[in-house]
Order: sequence, then structure tokens, then C-alpha cells
Amino acid sequence: MVHKPNQPGENDAVLGGQAQPPLDGVVLEGLEGVRQQLATGTVEQQMAVLSEALRYDEPGLDLVIQALQGDSLALKRRAHELLQLRAAEQKVSQALHDSRLKISADEIRQRYEAGERNFAWVDLSHADLKCIYLKGADLSGADLQHARLGPNPEKLSIVSNLEAVNLSGANLSNTDLTGVNLSYANLSGANLRYARFYSKFYIVVYWYEDEETSCACLIGADLRGADLRDVDLKHINFSGANLNGANLNNSNLSHANFSGANLNGMNFNNIDLTHVNFSGANLNGVNLSNAVLDGANLSNVNLDSVNWIDADLKGVNLGNINLNSFDLSGYDLKRVNFSGANLSRADLSKADLRSANLSGANLSGANLNNALLSFATLKNTRLDNADLRHAYLVYADLTASNLNGSNLVGANLRLANLSNAVLSGVDLSNADLRGVDLKNIDLTDTKLEGAIL
Repeated sequence: MVHKPNQPGENDAVLGGQAQPPLDGVVLEGLEGVRQQLATGTVEQQMAVLSEALRYDEPGLDLVIQALQGDSLALKRRAHELLQLRAAEQKVSQALHDSRLKISADEIRQRYEAGERNFAWVDLSHADLKCIYLKGADLSGADLQHARLGPNPEKLSIVSNLEAVNLSGANLSNTDLTGVNLSYANLSGANLRYARFYSKFYIVVYWYEDEETSCACLIGADLRGADLRDVDLKHINFSGANLNGANLNNSNLSHANFSGANLNGMNFNNIDLTHVNFSGANLNGVNLSNAVLDGANLSNVNLDSVNWIDADLKGVNLGNINLNSFDLSGYDLKRVNFSGANLSRADLSKADLRSANLSGANLSGANLNNALLSFATLKNTRLDNADLRHAYLVYADLTASNLNGSNLVGANLRLANLSNAVLSGVDLSNADLRGVDLKNIDLTDTKLEGAIL
């Protein structure tokens, strides 16, 4: 049966009808009756009839939206509650956005303590919310611009707790979130532009001055599509968080923790990622081109689809990573930790690996032609059948490494440590071996023509 928009449904109570009205309902005369009650009835009657309005499709929805502009705070709240059920509709979402309910810091504290948890689409802009406890509350769509949620500088151990709070679609731009516990919060689609997550406080106790750092916690947070542009995120813990589609342009991420986080498709182009922890993170399709990764931890991640063209990789931790057949030729890899990594058949020709840690790595069949490996650690490393022609291995530690069948023609091994290394079948023609202790080393089938001993 086709529903007529200006007529009640089959279960509606009407004047002169046979059906009994619902216990919590009112007797209506169609949409016009609803409109009349909202225009002339008492607040109690208006609140009772408001839910009935939604039975009349778009015209009824418009009446509920109009109630957001009324004088009664109770009626506005009731309209808000009803519209939140349809907040996914663009028209409703815009109406809620334009008609947020202004509440004070004291009011939200009192209502939360009384057991209320629904504060969706409220206006808390510029509110002083220091040290507030709102665990598990619904603040979706709320306006928190310029709100102060940071700790009391005199009691840094007491922080605001927004654990598991729903902040999806909320406006947190320019908000002070210093030290706030946002673990497992839903911040999907939230605006966090220019928000503050990190601060230093100077504490003076008698004659002693100290500096303390306070950082927000975003462990396991849902930050899908969040706007985090121009934000200082130093030292922030994002471990296990979902940042798929988030915007981090122009943000400071040094020392941030993204371990185990979902960073699928993230753009870190030209961003300072110094000492950032990416261990175990999902980096599928991530753009690291021109990023500074000095000291960053990329251990146990899959880099197959990562774009790291022209990235600064000095000092990065790539331990236990799979770089089989990767092209790293000419890269500056000074101080990089490749311990336990799989670099078999990788192209490292002309790469700068000075002071790099390659202990326990698999470099079987790798191309290290003209690579710089002075002071590198290659203990227990597989270098069998590797191309090390003209490689620079001065002071390199090759203890117990497997060089079986490798090509070291013209390599410089001055003062290198080859104790317990396997050199059978190695070609050391024209290599510089001055200062190398070759005692007790099996040189069976090793070629030493022209080598400098």
C-alpha cells in the first residue's frame, strides 16, 4: 500500500477513529494536527508529538528540524535525540551541525555523573574541560574548538580521560589535548587541525626546576579520514590505531609510535619521521618519498608496495625485514640496522652502508659492487655468491660470516675481522688484505692472485 505523506499510518490514532491511541502518544489529525500542536501546544505536548512527526516522511522531518530553532531547551534536546537516529542523512547532519546545543563544562560533568552518556552534537567550544572524565561518552559531531582538555600544570598526573569516547565527526580544531587519554576513541572524520597533543611544562619545587613532557594517548583510536594537518604530534602513541585516509600534511611526527597501526595508503611525502616507530604497522601503499626516516623503526613490516624514492634512510631500523631482490643501489644507508633481514639478491651496488648492522642478515647473491661497508657489522651474515667487487670493507666485522663463492676482486679489506669466516671458493684477486688475520681460516680454493697481504 502506498503511504500518503500527509496522512497518518494505519496504527496512528485519529479524531473519530476506532483505534486507541498509544499509551505515550497523542490524538492527532494528520500532519496538520502535528503542526498545530507544535505551534500552540505546551512544551509537554510538543515533546510528545515530536516523535509522531517523523511518521510523515519529509514534511514531518522538516517539523522536527524546525524544533531545533525553538525557545524551549527541553524541546531542542528532544529534537536532537530524534534526529541523531538519522544523522547519516545529509540534511539531518547539516541541521545538527548548524544547531548544536551549547552546554557548559559544569553541566556536562553533572550530567555524566548522573549517568547520561549521549552528548552528540553539543557545543563545548572554548570550554575549560581540564582533567574531565568522560570515558565511553558519545560526543559525535560535537564542537570542541579551542576547548582546553589538557592537564592542570600543577597536577600533571591527573589527565582528562576520553577513553573509548565517540568523537566521530567532531570539530577539535585548535583544541588542547595535551596528555589526554584518547585510547580506543573513535575519531573517524574528526577535524583535529591545529590541535595540541604535546606540551612541555616547567615545574618548580623549592629551588629545583624540572621539565616534564605531557602527551596524548591514541592507542587503538579510530582516526580514519581524520584531519590532522599542521599538528604537533611528537611522541604521540598511535599504536594499533587506524589512520586509513587520515591527513597528516605539515604535521610533526618525530618520535611518534605507530607500531601495529593501520596506515594503509597514507601519504608521508616530505615529512620528518625521525625516530618514528613503524614496527609491525600496515604500510600497504604508503608514500615515504622524500621523508626523513633517520632512526625510524621499520622492523617487521612489509615494504613491497611502499614508495620510498629519495627517502632519507640513515640510521633506520629495518631488522628482520624482507627486502629480497629490492633495488637499493646508490642509497645512503649509513648506520641502518639490517640485522636478520632478508636481502638475498638485493641490489646494493654503490650503496653507502658505513657502520650499518647486517649481522645475521641474508645477503646471498646480493650485489654489493662498489658498496661502502667500512665499520659495518656482518657477523654471522650470509654473503655466499655475493658480488663484492671493489667493495670498501675497511674495519668491517665479518666474524663467522659465510663468504663461500663470493666475488671480492679488488675489494678493500684492510683491518677487517675475518675470524671464523668461511672463505672457500672466494675470489680475492687484487684485494687489499693488509692487517687482516688469516690464521686458522680455511682458504681452500680461494683465489689470492695480486692480493696485498
